[in-house]
Amino acid sequence: MPLFPPIPSDVSNTGRSRATDAELFPSDEQLGQRALWISLLVVIVWSILGLVAFLPLYLVATPCLAWSASSSDHGGTYSILEDLSLMRLIRLLDVQSVSTSNFLRVRAEFVGEDISHVHERVIILTALTIILGVLPALWIIVRELKVLISHWKNFTKVRCEGKEMGWLSATKAPGFVGWGEKRLKDFILKQGLSLSMESREARNGVSQSRSGRRTRAREERQRLYGAEEAILEVDVQSLFSIG
Repeated sequence: MPLFPPIPSDVSNTGRSRATDAELFPSDEQLGQRALWISLLVVIVWSILGLVAFLPLYLVATPCLAWSASSSDHGGTYSILEDLSLMRLIRLLDVQSVSTSNFLRVRAEFVGEDISHVHERVIILTALTIILGVLPALWIIVRELKVLISHWKNFTKVRCEGKEMGWLSATKAPGFVGWGEKRLKDFILKQGLSLSMESREARNGVSQSRSGRRTRAREERQRLYGAEEAILEVDVQSLFSIG
């Protein structure tokens, strides 16, 4: 299996063989593998940007948190991950906004440190993150989403021939709890919701009565919902129960 399973846009060869259908319509596992591969690519690009551009940009010529942060008798120390984060620049921004009361103490902590570049670094980091990190990742995600939407339309219209699949949980329909497939099938046929599940003999025998019942049901729907809703029909072609 390839690392990035393709999704063909041309599905005109559907139905010729099972192998062809398997290539035209990837399985859920293959679709999940595409998502994992795209996520891996985004993480790799972000890691390279972080190591090559972001970390050097805000680590060079900036004091560590252990030097800049005030000590606390009841607090712990900063970890390495916190020292590699933007807290170093944020701490320097706090230092730049000192007041006259703590000016001498703060300036004494940063003797010989050039902290006039903090705002410029934050602006550059924000611009690089948006341009090189966020926008390309959004473009890749939107492109993959368009491919998946196109695949879903081809699957429902071509592979499923426009048929829909519905799921009814027993928690939402407690009256069906304990019913088997035969009883559910008889109920659907009795309500006039299916002709495909009937046998040929039964279909020929009840066609006249079923036609009259559907005509009355259509008239009733037209009276209640109008002409547009009355022309809608439901034909249940198959039934599967999970117990």
